Amino acid sequence: MRHLARVHEQAVWLSRRRRRWCRHGVLAVLCLVRVRGVQRVEDDVLVVSIDRLMPALRSAAGAVRPALTVRPVTAS
Repeated sequence: MRHLARVHEQAVWLSRRRRRWCRHGVLAVLCLVRVRGVQRVEDDVLVVSIDRLMPALRSAAGAVRPALTVRPVTAS
């Protein structure tokens, strides 16, 4: 649980501080290396095993943005 909270905090920080690096939003990802076949979302963090990482990222990139995503405000 501590790792999930830390990854989530990092994603929130990145979305607020580094908008030019993450113009399309932020997805917090925790990659597990000793298990296989894991792909789920817990507390706004994508928890995925290394064998599912690329398919999960491809799927997330084509999906609707997660709730954590902070879009930059553009002046009109």
